[in-house]
Amino acid sequence: MQCIIRNTKCHLEKESIKIEQTSTGSWKCIFCKKQNKETGKLDESKAVFTFVWQQFLSSSSLTTSVAFYKHPLWTYNLTMYNCANNRTSCCMWYEAQSGRGSNQVNSCLYKELLTLPPNIKHVTFYSDTCGDQNKNNHIVTMFMTLMQNSNFEIVEHTFLK
Repeated sequence: MQCIIRNTKCHLEKESIKIEQTSTGSWKCIFCKKQNKETGKLDESKAVFTFVWQQFLSSSSLTTSVAFYKHPLWTYNLTMYNCANNRTSCCMWYEAQSGRGSNQVNSCLYKELLTLPPNIKHVTFYSDTCGDQNKNNHIVTMFMTLMQNSNFEIVEHTFLK
């Protein structure tokens, strides 16, 4: 596809090819997720998860305009959805307890994975491409540690566009 884009002379045609390439990649991810979800429902040894940050919540109720410009206390919520059994779990904390980086994401995922039954051998994750929280070496290290200390044989992580 990159070769076609380079060899195309018309600017509009290049943009059209790029849009087609992007949409094809997105549809491919969505199709794979749907296929994995169905496989997870049928196969007892497979679990499929999606996880995402919920919009950060302001914990204080602001009644005056002066208070609005003060720093509110933020509450963080990482939501994990098990596609195989339609179970949702949330890790929630406020900013004085901890931040919202990769260590917090890893702790939530690790805690959730430890609750899975021992017959689960294959785990697939879908998430966004946030580099600070999801796409880094910390999450890879956590997956490797998990595989050494559990029955998991395969851990996959797919980043949705």
